[in-house]
Amino acid sequence: MTECCHVRYADAKAAKPLTGIGIRPDDCFTVPLCNRHHREQHTYGNERLWWVSKHIEPIFVALALYRVSGDHEDGSKIIEAWQ
Repeated sequence: MTECCHVRYADAKAAKPLTGIGIRPDDCFTVPLCNRHHREQHTYGNERLWWVSKHIEPIFVALALYRVSGDHEDGSKIIEAWQ
């Protein structure tokens, strides 16, 4: 099962503000994750380090997916490039 995972840490290079409990990030900062990895991402303690451990730049991936929203083929290519 795939879930929509919001990236919560701030990144000035992408004009992404810090978000947290009760403040949901904009949907352009979401990436698909399986249930297990989504829970890990929330409970790891340091979200940025969790993404580093997975060798994924989530803000870059999220914005790329947002750009091709609705195009399954292009979205699949983006996901495959990060696996």
